[in-house]
Amino acid sequence: MITVRLLAVLRELAGIDTLHLDLTTPTTVQTVQEGAIAQYPALAPWVPHLRYAVNGQWADLADGVQPGDEVALLPPVSGG
Repeated sequence: MITVRLLAVLRELAGIDTLHLDLTTPTTVQTVQEGAIAQYPALAPWVPHLRYAVNGQWADLADGVQPGDEVALLPPVSGG
């Protein structure tokens, strides 16, 4: 089981902040992203703008993910 954290606008679009994916290993951040999009298609337009973190460390789409890991999907944010 992999925990996926949806932040900011992604959380609003999905209506949840956390989802759990049961993916086979080995898997990658990209596979996790695809699983989240499959469950919540409204997130798809944000894909080109996302950053990722695995267990609190910046990650790329090709990085590996293990059962028990937490993957955060981070959209761009602005403040003022």
